[in-house]
Parts: sequence; structure tokens; C-alpha cells
Amino acid sequence: MKKWGTKPWFIFTSVFAFASLLSFFQINSYWADQHNFNGLFGWLGLGILFGIIAIFGIYKTSKHSL
Repeated sequence: MKKWGTKPWFIFTSVFAFASLLSFFQINSYWADQHNFNGLFGWLGLGILFGIIAIFGIYKTSKHSL
């Protein structure tokens, strides 16, 4: 398997950080309220999960940048 350098890890981090931000923005939206999708098994949980993945990505980015 090819080793990733700094640039792919940074792109990975950016995508998941953006997905986390969008997930948090969707909390208490009309659709989420209608479908009870606001809690840990909804937008909040997805935002936390994507945030943790983004933190892992920034860790790998910083590790490869040294």
C-alpha cells in the first residue's frame, strides 16, 4: 500500500472537518426535527464522529510534516 504524504492527509482532514461542520449546522433543522434526527444517533453523532476522524487526520498530517 502506498504511503500517504502530507498533502493527501491534509485533504482527508479538510473533507472530514467540513462534513463535521455541516453536520453540526443541520442540528435543529426542519427535516431533522420532523424525523427526530437531532441526537447522538443523528446529526450530533455524525458531527462528533466526523470531528474525531478529522482530529485523527490532523494528527497524521502533523506527524508527516516533520
